[in-house]
Amino acid sequence: MNPSSTSSTPACIRAINLVRQHHGLPSCLDTKDEEKENRRKPNWAAEAKEKELHAKCRVINLDEIPPSQYPVVLEVKNGTNYVILTERRDAETFSIQFLDSRESDVSKERLEEFYDGRCVFFKPAGSQGGGGSVFKRMLDAIGNVRFSKGAFGFNLVVLLVAVLLVYSNEKALGKLIHRSLFLPVFATAVAAFALAGVIGLRHEFFRHRASSGWIDLAFVPIMFAAALGVAGWSVLPVMGLGGILLVCLLTSKRLGSVPSRLQSYWKGIVAMAFLVGAFSLSLAYLDGLLNVAMMNGALGLSTYAIYLIAHGGSSWQSMRLAMCR
Repeated sequence: MNPSSTSSTPACIRAINLVRQHHGLPSCLDTKDEEKENRRKPNWAAEAKEKELHAKCRVINLDEIPPSQYPVVLEVKNGTNYVILTERRDAETFSIQFLDSRESDVSKERLEEFYDGRCVFFKPAGSQGGGGSVFKRMLDAIGNVRFSKGAFGFNLVVLLVAVLLVYSNEKALGKLIHRSLFLPVFATAVAAFALAGVIGLRHEFFRHRASSGWIDLAFVPIMFAAALGVAGWSVLPVMGLGGILLVCLLTSKRLGSVPSRLQSYWKGIVAMAFLVGAFSLSLAYLDGLLNVAMMNGALGLSTYAIYLIAHGGSSWQSMRLAMCR
């Protein structure tokens, strides 16, 4: 009897054993495996580690699973069963393997009916995968992306206009000695209206795709650096929020065009970043460290950078997926 078909062995262990065989590794089921509980949500990483494999469970559309990552395990029927995706025959046909080792070709439409959207990627322990190092895969992914000239031009215009307005308005507003709450409130209101217009235009004409995602990735540190150069430490709270968002996106279990949770709340995130920046920059203004022009520019630049991160969630996921190919 094939050890992968032992009915008393948990389904996830049988799936992992079949993946080992596809990687040219021998079966390694033992009596301890049969004693394990067949949990509804298995710990793929822990179970795979015992079998000398690395495993990552991700949420991804069936069409977007890179063939270079086959074989992969697909969760089907609400996570109650698994199949191994071994090959894509053509645009509408996949080859799968069941847990009892039977193999079959199935149509894309049929497989999508049962696929839950959760896919488990594997690679042998100590292997970097076919794509080499992370840096090499990033360079390969960049080379295969068609960049959005429109997104580049739009981001560049936003950056240049913000910086130019800071230094042109500084001549008119920078010499004001009297400091009151009216000026920071007025500056915040002006920045809010300006940002609403800029973000509205960007949202309307440049939908986030992988082509604009790489451009946004490059402009995020540039925007933050410009804001830091204009206002110094007073933009650090907004930069800290951006760092938290990036960590969330880079560690997300979602890949490709599956909607990001952050993207659903991008308006609230941008509003929160704006308020945090307005408060921090107003304190710096009242302490005499900034003038109104500097406050306005830094607030606009840092908040726009947060927008690029939060609303571009799917773009960042697409970029991570491109690095897997």
